[in-house]
Amino acid sequence: MLWEDGESRSQGSYAIAAIQHFAPDAKGRLKNAWKLMGLWQKIEQPRRATPLDPSLLLAFAGVFWKWKWEDLACLTVVGFAGLLRTGEMFALQRSDVVLARKANQPSIIFLYDTKTAKRNLLTAEKVLIYERCAKACLHFLCKNKNGTERLVDTAPAKYRAVWKEVVDHLGLNSFHYLPYSLRRGGATSAYKEGMTFEQLLIKRRWQNVSTARLYLDQALQELTRIQLPSTAVARVRAAKLCFKAAGLGRVEGEE
Repeated sequence: MLWEDGESRSQGSYAIAAIQHFAPDAKGRLKNAWKLMGLWQKIEQPRRATPLDPSLLLAFAGVFWKWKWEDLACLTVVGFAGLLRTGEMFALQRSDVVLARKANQPSIIFLYDTKTAKRNLLTAEKVLIYERCAKACLHFLCKNKNGTERLVDTAPAKYRAVWKEVVDHLGLNSFHYLPYSLRRGGATSAYKEGMTFEQLLIKRRWQNVSTARLYLDQALQELTRIQLPSTAVARVRAAKLCFKAAGLGRVEGEE
């Protein structure tokens, strides 16, 4: 089922491991399941998520908005601007966000229990959001929320499911757009718009410099090769207009 639904290989491994954890008697009795996972690994080549550019970001947000998933539309923009992982996006609580009081000030997001925080023995990491549209989206998400209330009540699994429907709606099935495309595309877009490599290392919370350079080079090359199908161009344009009509501003780097 996971294979046919296009889920990641790791989800399959997690599912079997979870069964063994919660039902210890199943250990040693799931050999066929593990064989299927081995076969899955052999026939599926590693494939990175296609980086999302600012224009397509607005298109994705526009479809979410049109389909009455306004909170997911705004969270998508925030995830792109903050270079957030999917799990980090959905773990955000109102108390984790300090909204900007002035136009030239950044909004601040505090991230707890992240890989980098644990590695550096920190309580929390800090992400600064300067982009006007992303700050407006944070205001939208924080409205009428207090304390430990989550910014979005939707489960990450539901987000991934709706995301697939958005990809299909926009006619982008020939690409590998996943929620992780936000983090990958956001980093590449920031670099293209003039953010220094050193600033990007901090914002994306990279530890290895050579890995970071390779990551950016590959993503930039991928972006230059992307050419949308003619059937998708009109849909993308209409979706962008839908989000712009919400009055939350434009994304830096959008064409």
